[in-house]
Amino acid sequence: ATTKAGAISSPLRDRFGHIYKLDFYSDEESQQIIKRSAKLLDMKLTDEAALRIAQSSRRTPRIANRLLKRVRDVASVENETNIDIALTERTLTLIGIDHIGLDKADREILSVIINKFSGGPVGLSSIAAATTEPVETIEDLYEPYLLQIGFIERTKRGRMVTPHAYSHLEIKYVEQKNENQNQMF
Repeated sequence: ATTKAGAISSPLRDRFGHIYKLDFYSDEESQQIIKRSAKLLDMKLTDEAALRIAQSSRRTPRIANRLLKRVRDVASVENETNIDIALTERTLTLIGIDHIGLDKADREILSVIINKFSGGPVGLSSIAAATTEPVETIEDLYEPYLLQIGFIERTKRGRMVTPHAYSHLEIKYVEQKNENQNQMF
């Protein structure tokens, strides 16, 4: 099984009538999934809390359900029966997930590219060495979401952090000089 259509041989791929691509869920769709899961787990969850979890779920139901269970765990420890936005916010802060779903590793990757490599371009192996994450983990786990939300770009010369990521991390963006520009002095 694979999610990479290019990894399937052409003869096998050609046997299918059509190759379908699944889109990510919207926040509202994720919110409905979370509310259903909460009902199955016999949890009382406000709409606002469900939406907040959805916004941090990377548009993926599996992640949404994992976050819901972590909120339930904190509620259990705090002897709370109703899960509201305040409890949800505390839980997400406790586990290091921000309002768009970035975790510590995502922020570390972005920070390394910005602080050690001047925002890029930088090769994936250099990012891996600087973060002590395997190349495959960065490429398969972290990079797709960072690309999807427009926080990094892939260029011929390597990965670059976009101005959106600087803004999110509250780091001042400095325009990179193009090496091909002619210098007057």
